[in-house]
Amino acid sequence: MQRIKPPRALIIVVLSFYFLHFAQGQNSEFYQKLTQADKLLNEGQIQEAILVLSNLKNQGIQNEDLSRLLGKAYYWSKDFPKTKEFFKQEISSNPEFLELQLDYARIRYEFQEWEAAEQLLEALYPKLPKHPEINQKLAEINYWTGGSKEKSLEFLERILSEYPNNPSAGQLKEEIISQTAPLLSIQSGYYSDSQPLRYGIIGGKFSGYQSSKLQPFIRIENRFYAENQRISLLELGNKLAFPSSKTTLILTGGLVQNSRFNELDFTYEASLEQGLGKGFFAGAALGKEAYLYTLASLEEVISPKLAQISLERKSENSWMGKFQANQRTFESDNKLQMLSLWVLIPIIKSQSVKFYLGYSGTLADTDSVRFETVSMPSPPIRPSFGELIPGLIVLILLRSINPFLER
Repeated sequence: MQRIKPPRALIIVVLSFYFLHFAQGQNSEFYQKLTQADKLLNEGQIQEAILVLSNLKNQGIQNEDLSRLLGKAYYWSKDFPKTKEFFKQEISSNPEFLELQLDYARIRYEFQEWEAAEQLLEALYPKLPKHPEINQKLAEINYWTGGSKEKSLEFLERILSEYPNNPSAGQLKEEIISQTAPLLSIQSGYYSDSQPLRYGIIGGKFSGYQSSKLQPFIRIENRFYAENQRISLLELGNKLAFPSSKTTLILTGGLVQNSRFNELDFTYEASLEQGLGKGFFAGAALGKEAYLYTLASLEEVISPKLAQISLERKSENSWMGKFQANQRTFESDNKLQMLSLWVLIPIIKSQSVKFYLGYSGTLADTDSVRFETVSMPSPPIRPSFGELIPGLIVLILLRSINPFLER
């Protein structure tokens, strides 16, 4: 019986079909294990997931989904040195795994390792120039590390040109524009109290923005009192902002001059503000200030040390308020403590009209209250008839009675 050899083309087709079916079976099994590992991760069985994924990796399989999931498992295990080592090796061996590189950039971003995150994102940028997340993170890192605002705005414009309603890009753009705009404010007024302490005031403040760490400002103020007395204040300072941690540090130094004497008084202050979320901010300040709130402070230099803490809520659409406690320590070691609170609640909110109802109160206490005798001019020797001079009438009566007592 003669054997019939099948055509060569048919053999190739059969073998191709077999290997294709075998590959599909292997591929199906591979993704089943990936799904299993992902399920283990979500159930919190991290080490079990790492074992499944490592076995697949040891088979020599080069797959971006596998690398990303194993990198995620190492990250969730909180073995951060192992996480970094794994990503570096995988990216070096598979430079075409762009999503894996982005995952690693996200991790370095979460660690606030800005330089490393920026390098990874800049390497990805030429390959994915319109990727919203890459542009957003590059804009944020540049802004937070004190780069030029123009560079950050350029990244954000690339997002907004494609997605005009992107909320994160829009909010960051608005923040950068408002926080970096130069500010000029002018103040004038007239103040009076029951001492009486009356004075007019005129002054101004100018601040500029160079970077998040360099925001210099200058404040000038002149106070005009009776009898041509004038007090001038000059302050120079710098604001250092750390937007990523919502921290602000302001350093200030100043000079105060009273026209009645040539002595200059030096003032200084360091204030720290920390954002707590939901509009709340905690603050603290230490320094030395010029005390200009009493008549005595016009006659001599009074410069108490200041220590202050505060808790404030800032909001445009909800209630706002501030609680503050401070202590001033004078040169005589006398201490003045003050507590203050104010709250504003919006009653009417519209684009054109806003009406707030609020409360404010202050409590003050001091170690001691001291008065100094002020010398008065001598009374006339011959007062007019009916004139009352306190303290003098007693002296006159004693002199008139004395001769009778001697007899």
